[in-house]
Amino acid sequence: FINNSKQLVKSFDYTFLEPWLKTGLLTSNNAKWRTRRRLITPAFHDTQLLHNFMLIFNEQACIFARRLGECIRTGEKGKAFDMFPYISSCTLDIIAETAMGEHVDAQSSEGKNAFVTATGR
Repeated sequence: FINNSKQLVKSFDYTFLEPWLKTGLLTSNNAKWRTRRRLITPAFHDTQLLHNFMLIFNEQACIFARRLGECIRTGEKGKAFDMFPYISSCTLDIIAETAMGEHVDAQSSEGKNAFVTATGR
């Protein structure tokens, strides 16, 4: 299947994703797809690495859910609120810990962390 170049040509529909995703793994064709796939495949076959990532995802998701719960409990009933800061800080915590092994505590720093402040600019 992967060696069949006809299978690696994406349909025209994928061009609508390119403004957002550029030419990444999802939107790439043929040689570019093969190269990128070879680079990331080992990460998905290391079960210990994936297990460690799941622990990080779960821990950060629990913090995220707790923060949202607090916001909902203390906020005005039925009133909308901006979730962007919550999602951004959770994403930063996950990426920093999984990609760099660093705990930046973006979700709990309340703007007091210099790294978190710098990435928000």
